[in-house]
Amino acid sequence: MNTHRPFANLALAAAGVWFALATLSFAGGPQAVDAVAVFGEAINNDGVIDADLQAEVGGKFVTVAEVRNATNASWLARFDAVHTRRVRLQVLHSGGPCPHTDVYEMEVFGRP
Repeated sequence: MNTHRPFANLALAAAGVWFALATLSFAGGPQAVDAVAVFGEAINNDGVIDADLQAEVGGKFVTVAEVRNATNASWLARFDAVHTRRVRLQVLHSGGPCPHTDVYEMEVFGRP
């Protein structure tokens, strides 16, 4: 049985260099987060190719996972759990004809 549960689900009409989830405010403070799923446009149509997933730890954003040379529009990045209230996706490179990147949804996971 999978005990992962989504903490937040935010649809993004994406354009720009990085996307930040609204502050993840959990009852009782920061939560342990150990995975983020990203759903976006096809790689050849403004999809994410390279990105860093970052979590706010100690008041600073730190990279917790790197995605390089993505081959799918949707992917799941798993990493060692961090206690955080905020997670963001920093897009480093995307493909396609436009100068922007299309990310439709991010889901943040952790163990209760």
